[in-house]
Amino acid sequence: MSTTHLPSHPPLAEMLSQGIAHQRRGELDRAEQSYRTLLRFDPAQPQARTHLAGILLATNRPCDAEAIYRQLIAESPRRLTCALHLATALQLQKRFSDACDVLVGLRNPSGTSPDMAQQVEIEKRLGELWYHLQKFNEAQRALEFVVKQTPEDSFSWELLGCVQAAQNDVSNAHRSFEQATQIDPSRTSARFRLAESFYRQNDDASAEIHLRTLLNQEPEHVGATGLWGSLCYRQNRAVEAVQSFHKATMLQPHVASHWSNWGAALQLQGDVHNALKTLDQAVALKPDECSAWTNRAAILQDLQRFDEAERCYETILALKPGETAARHNRALLWLLQGEIKKGLVEHEFRSTRIELLHSGRLQQPWNGERLTRQRLVIRAEQGLGDEVMFARYFAEVQNRATQVRVECDPRLKTLFQRSFPQIDFGGDATPTDAASSELDIALASLPLVLADDFSLATYSDSYLQADVSLRQVWRERLDQLPAKYRVGVSWFGGGTPLTRHKRSIPLTQWNDLLSVPDVAFVNLQYGPHREEGLHLYHWNDIDPTRDLEQFAALLSELDLVISVDNSTVHLAGALGVPTEVLLPVVPDWRWGLQSERTHWYQKMQLIRQTTWNDWSAPVQIAASRLADRLSAPVSRRTHPLP
Repeated sequence: MSTTHLPSHPPLAEMLSQGIAHQRRGELDRAEQSYRTLLRFDPAQPQARTHLAGILLATNRPCDAEAIYRQLIAESPRRLTCALHLATALQLQKRFSDACDVLVGLRNPSGTSPDMAQQVEIEKRLGELWYHLQKFNEAQRALEFVVKQTPEDSFSWELLGCVQAAQNDVSNAHRSFEQATQIDPSRTSARFRLAESFYRQNDDASAEIHLRTLLNQEPEHVGATGLWGSLCYRQNRAVEAVQSFHKATMLQPHVASHWSNWGAALQLQGDVHNALKTLDQAVALKPDECSAWTNRAAILQDLQRFDEAERCYETILALKPGETAARHNRALLWLLQGEIKKGLVEHEFRSTRIELLHSGRLQQPWNGERLTRQRLVIRAEQGLGDEVMFARYFAEVQNRATQVRVECDPRLKTLFQRSFPQIDFGGDATPTDAASSELDIALASLPLVLADDFSLATYSDSYLQADVSLRQVWRERLDQLPAKYRVGVSWFGGGTPLTRHKRSIPLTQWNDLLSVPDVAFVNLQYGPHREEGLHLYHWNDIDPTRDLEQFAALLSELDLVISVDNSTVHLAGALGVPTEVLLPVVPDWRWGLQSERTHWYQKMQLIRQTTWNDWSAPVQIAASRLADRLSAPVSRRTHPLP
């Protein structure tokens, strides 16, 4: 009689122990094999299934893990740990709502209630899931509970900061990121977000400290590398910006935004040809990325390839027909090239006017018709130089409307009021009542409704009047200077890093001009760059960033102003002071591309740069013109005051 021998195998308990031992040593393949072998003999063994599901989660097989956890929970609904792992499996599949449902069910289970540690874990996980689902109020309540119970949990503080930042609660988000970083200084993600927070608050010094620390910890942190590039770009540290964006590009060469940023930094450095190459790569990687097309258009414009720049804006509008920024940029390009009529129409899509529309302050637009009973309110927008430039239209507005109120920068109020006494000027921004008898217009819309074609027609040489008593004070001060001819100079301008780079001329490059004999050069530079000109004549009690009345009086008593493109030239031009403006190869739209004269100010002449990054020729021209003036000087200050 024969006997059939079954294949022998280790006892099931031993197989389970072997699997656990392998798993603890990180030998996941061998552990999985042990568990699967055991389950062939005992498919219901709960520990083997639980450990196997954990391995499936760890090796990125969440669907298989989900199936096992659901079986375990169905057999024993009180398995809180299995439910937490089930939520993890669902989260890994990006099924955030399903994961939330599992965790919310654990808050009030029918069986065993979770202890405090489990409650904290449940709320922590819910906070993370609700953040992904953009349910920020729920996420914040959950995470505030977590950090109250476990105040040393750096992850939860960081996540709470992300939730607060998503709700524009900047100050609390900043504090949460600081807390996370203090608890765990090695937590690079929290430090990066803290550096970002400082950067967004324009605290570059603090942002730089944290970025240096982070990059020392993790030199190839892509986010920190890119943010360092942005910080350097904003500070006009072009070489460092180029290096950082280049490094980010090499770390992630498939990311179009890195190429785009690198191109912008190269443009800031003045390397426009290589900048264009990087932007070409950016749009090749992501043809539907509007920011790359915008940067590319700016570079093509600087290269005077205007048709190609316009096609970039057309591409953006084909991708996003409602992209108002592209329409506005295209309008500026048209205005620059002298296509005034269609340029002014599209100029209505500028962001400042759109903001006025959204604020409810342009409810009843004025189209230039004559008004006898209704009051016209002109809404302020854009910068101080623009307000001065567009003020030239106030006289024509008075011919069409008997009641006019103008919003303006508070620094301009008394200057404007003196110059246009029949107009009511104020610095407050009041909303429009739809039922009122007021009509509104945005300040920069005046040339459109008044049908200005920007021709060089004759205008009065000034439309602003400085205070006579202050002018007398400055006349006496200037009379104390050793030279008879007084020339004001300003060398820095622009509101963005790129415009500052294009418009500004380091004072060291003004030697040809400042060496012209028999001239007293007066420092007109404002803001933090005034200290560069300490060897020029200057007075500490004048600060145009706070008081324009003193500044206007000083300008009015000068014989000449020589400056780069900034608000000073607009104020000087509006006051009727002879002014020479040094412009880059491709200037701002208002100056056009060719003439030495400008539509805006009768006593202003334009000196145009012909070669990128080379200001030597414009400065020499300014020096030569100054010498010509000195050959037959007629001092404006000898004229009687009004």
